[in-house]
Amino acid sequence: PVAHRDLKLENVLVDARGVCKLCDFGSATSRTLDCDSASRQMRLDEEDRISRYTTAMNRAPEMVDMHRGHRIDYKVDVWALGTLLFALAFQRHPFDGDSPNLQILSGRYRVPANAVHAAVITPLVEMLLEADPARRPEVVDVAQAASVLKAEAASGALSSPKGEAPRRGENGAARARNGSGRGGGGGGGGGS
Repeated sequence: PVAHRDLKLENVLVDARGVCKLCDFGSATSRTLDCDSASRQMRLDEEDRISRYTTAMNRAPEMVDMHRGHRIDYKVDVWALGTLLFALAFQRHPFDGDSPNLQILSGRYRVPANAVHAAVITPLVEMLLEADPARRPEVVDVAQAASVLKAEAASGALSSPKGEAPRRGENGAARARNGSGRGGGGGGGGGS
């Protein structure tokens, strides 16, 4: 698989019909790096590529700290899609606090209170912003979860009490992963 490695709002073009197209493939690669077994030089080379060709706030945890030993592959795009969807839904970046790298490494973010789209989008975002790349979903699972959430939103099955953002741990990510049709809360992220 090819990883774009720089998914962000600025790299998505929308045509007159509302069709989105991804652009700027200068950072795209099919290269993977198993940080646990990579040589020091391989890690240094990859750190250089990451710093030159990716956007810091959208980097996946495995790109921020290679010493954790995770594999860097196409799942960095799954993470970046989570940051992109969060920004679209909530008009701010999920990791915009005082210590964004620490927030990224822990996967901690906060859904804004009174967010109109929280009940619909938070379960999907929670899936995507999984700090452990081994637990992050495959792209096909993301597409399936998005379809389920879209259908639930269209039917009115997803809602939150007015003024309350969905709370993490209510089964939003699991519901989205499993394709369950239950309505209700949804993820939301821990505190920052």
